[in-house]
Amino acid sequence: MKYQLIFDILHQINKKKIAENRGFTLTELIIVVIIVGVLSAIAIPSVFSQVEKARQTEAKISLGNINRVQQAYRFEYATYTNLSFLPIQINGNFYTYSTIGNPNSLGAVQIATVVNKYQSDLRDYSSAVGMTSTQGYSGIICQQNNVDGSVSPIPATVVAGVPSCDIGTTQVN
Repeated sequence: MKYQLIFDILHQINKKKIAENRGFTLTELIIVVIIVGVLSAIAIPSVFSQVEKARQTEAKISLGNINRVQQAYRFEYATYTNLSFLPIQINGNFYTYSTIGNPNSLGAVQIATVVNKYQSDLRDYSSAVGMTSTQGYSGIICQQNNVDGSVSPIPATVVAGVPSCDIGTTQVN
């Protein structure tokens, strides 16, 4: 009798487990698909934004390196120079780099122009380095405010050895 009772209880539990193991309903599957869709709709723009930031970091790092090499060149030769004469090689994947104007003993200006393939996604950058009358070196990097391939890069300026960002750009360092 005692064993029969235990057997009946186990048999009832086993029946419930078998009855409950039918799988997922269509409603449950649709809810899961909707949740996954909402999560991916939130995550994908964030991923694209991070990719753009990473690509723009190339310009910031390269222009910062150019500014430091310009300062070292100025210290050694008493004048700034064109990018092509600096002892540095910049190979960009997303930007091309060039010197704007004529560098002199007071300052130099460089720009980072987005390559054609990425013009609608990335911002242009410029940098300037100068030496003030008190013999202090200073350098800045400017980010163009708008992302559009139709506007040429807006170069930074150097006045009396003091670099500054022009209208339409924002200083990033």
